[in-house]
Amino acid sequence: MMQACGSIRSLTFFATLFKPRKKLKVTYKKPKTDYEYNRIKTDHQAKINMILDKIQRAVMTVLPKKKKTRYLMKARIETDNQIRFAFEKKSFIRSCSGVNVLFALSLLMSYLAVHISPEKFYPPAFFGLAYPYILLINILFIIAWAVLLRYEALISVIVIAAAIPT
Repeated sequence: MMQACGSIRSLTFFATLFKPRKKLKVTYKKPKTDYEYNRIKTDHQAKINMILDKIQRAVMTVLPKKKKTRYLMKARIETDNQIRFAFEKKSFIRSCSGVNVLFALSLLMSYLAVHISPEKFYPPAFFGLAYPYILLINILFIIAWAVLLRYEALISVIVIAAAIPT
């Protein structure tokens, strides 16, 4: 009995597999320009902010003074932390960019090691010995900047491209 029920199910499955289905009704919207999309988004965000401000004012009138001060201090600390994080992020990116420039310059020095005799001027020879490692670090910088979608990736790309013979 159970086997017959299973075979009926499999038969109905295969029968409905090739049965034509209803076509979906597709409606097309007029595409929005970037300006229209941004305007709609800012209007929507302004409405949300207005509603949140009303809720905050209503809550603040009901809260006792002690809880109000605690809430305001917490909001101030969160805002300060956000500002501090943004500043730290910007300074971190600047310092990474500076290190990237240093490694790009050291890669250029290693390119010069072939043309400058160590008897006349010896520092480029040390850069020439470190060429594979410096190249690897520059490639890692390219990958990191590309992941972050930053233009600083061009620094290393241009320096590496300078070594390609024409």
